[in-house]
Amino acid sequence: MKRISILFSRPYSLSFLIYFSFILAAYTQNKVGFDPAIQALYKQIINLDLKKYEQSKAANPNLQENACLILLDNYADFFSLFINENKQEFLSKKNLGKTRINQLQRAAIPQEWKNYLIAEIQLQWALIYLKNDDQLAAFQNIRSAFEKLESNKSQFPNFIFTYKSLGIIHCLLSTIPAGFSWATKLIGLSGSMQLGKSELNHFLQQSNSESQIYQLEANAALSFILSYLENKPLAAYRNWQKVIEQEDPNPLISLVLARLAMKASYNDAALNAIESLPEEMKVKIPFFQFLLGLIKLQKLDPVADKYFKNYLHQFKGNSYIKESYQKLAWHSILFNQSKQYKEYMNLCQRLGNTLTDEDKQAQIESRSDHPPDLLLLKARLLCDGSYARQAYNLLIPKIDEYYKKTDLRLEAAYRTGRICQFTKQYDEAILYFEDAIRFDINSTSFMSCAAKLYSGQIMEEQNRWAKARDYYNAVLDSKPDQYQRSLHQKAKTGLARIKAE
Repeated sequence: MKRISILFSRPYSLSFLIYFSFILAAYTQNKVGFDPAIQALYKQIINLDLKKYEQSKAANPNLQENACLILLDNYADFFSLFINENKQEFLSKKNLGKTRINQLQRAAIPQEWKNYLIAEIQLQWALIYLKNDDQLAAFQNIRSAFEKLESNKSQFPNFIFTYKSLGIIHCLLSTIPAGFSWATKLIGLSGSMQLGKSELNHFLQQSNSESQIYQLEANAALSFILSYLENKPLAAYRNWQKVIEQEDPNPLISLVLARLAMKASYNDAALNAIESLPEEMKVKIPFFQFLLGLIKLQKLDPVADKYFKNYLHQFKGNSYIKESYQKLAWHSILFNQSKQYKEYMNLCQRLGNTLTDEDKQAQIESRSDHPPDLLLLKARLLCDGSYARQAYNLLIPKIDEYYKKTDLRLEAAYRTGRICQFTKQYDEAILYFEDAIRFDINSTSFMSCAAKLYSGQIMEEQNRWAKARDYYNAVLDSKPDQYQRSLHQKAKTGLARIKAE
């Protein structure tokens, strides 16, 4: 009796009940499917109403019988971990993926559902591991998920959910940059853009009452593939606009809209997408503050610094921290506060990480003793913000002067080439890009490498496939000092597009 009384005394009773309920749930999950109750819970997660999700789940204990709830629990943790990058939360939850997979493996559900739900959990954790710089764990999860989805496609070809995730993986595998090629060879993965898109479109075309749950997610993936991998940003932006016409305001929908709008050179539309969100939704994604700062800085708006400071205050992770301090340093140059430039660059050097190319570039710049040239900085920001005509009027009258400055002529030629590309003056753009390539004597600058990439894109747009292929291969032969992973990936996607023609 004494042992029993100890077992049911605090805190032992709580631990025992949690353990017992977990074991019981694992053996009573004999139901599976995205029924209306599950779809309602999924929508709460996609709206980032994670507290409401937990409350709804607790109010309906019968949902525990549905194995899809295990995936939804993982979705909720995925968004929290991916958006907030809280290290302590990651450490406390990192074993939940394996726990949930074990739960699904014991569940009495059809094999195709088992494979699919486990693969989804593994793909979500792969992204979380990449965020936490654990590439090996990420690729191990991707490989296992890939094998399960391929098995589903072979054994259960009519199970429609397989094609949503497999299509995305096949598209991404076709563009893996050289820096990660060791991983794809090691785990034996391969894919093509054509195959991936056909699978994703197959999922969208075979929509039914259950698969409606993923219509937004699949269309978002297709839009990003169109924009970033197929270099069709305007088509991607319009596709997403059409998809969300009847949707209520939602932070994730607006985030996708803002990113696609910026890529399609609609910065003002991106600004409106974020600013029109209710404040209680906006605060759910601190990255909105970073994007607002970036958009306003590209408009040369003096209030841009406020948003970068908001982001640094609200966000507790490490991504885009270095870039935020770099942008604050640039803001200080633009608005006659140059004394703060060094202070911000010192913070840039000390804080954050270098997992993104942008943070890596900011770190490199923070080590330089030379601030950016004011006019070239303005032209760069205006061009990046889709205000290329203003940038053209600013830089073109001064281009001859910059060509006489050996330390600035490479950047001047590259920036002018980009401006001409954005204003569709393609012949001029190619000439300036060729100057940039020629001015980089050691062929080590990211600007000469990017000049080859954008020359390839112009040639591709003009259906001059052989010339485009030459430029893209030249990018892959280059080893630029910055942005190598991103530039090589874009060149690989260009070659994949040409091959598909």
